[in-house]
Amino acid sequence: METPKAMDLTVSQLLERLLIITEDTTPKRGVNPSRKGPAKRFWNRNTAIAARATKNTRKAWEKRPRLKARWDIFTEAGHELNKARRYASRALFR
Repeated sequence: METPKAMDLTVSQLLERLLIITEDTTPKRGVNPSRKGPAKRFWNRNTAIAARATKNTRKAWEKRPRLKARWDIFTEAGHELNKARRYASRALFR
């Protein structure tokens, strides 16, 4: 009969080998590739500025008393953001 130390050593060696086998045989989870390749980034400085302005006007409209003037400023900022996004997207693919 083996000693407890020898049994512990055998068990630890077996566990190490099993871990190595499972790491080698199981596939790693990765990112699924897109059909058209990696996405190209069109977000530039102008779109970032427009997004920040839209966010600030939205917060102002939500937190302060809701006035028609604030709503108009918020919608205009949203229109400017959409224009900036469209322009940046078109500029990327031309």
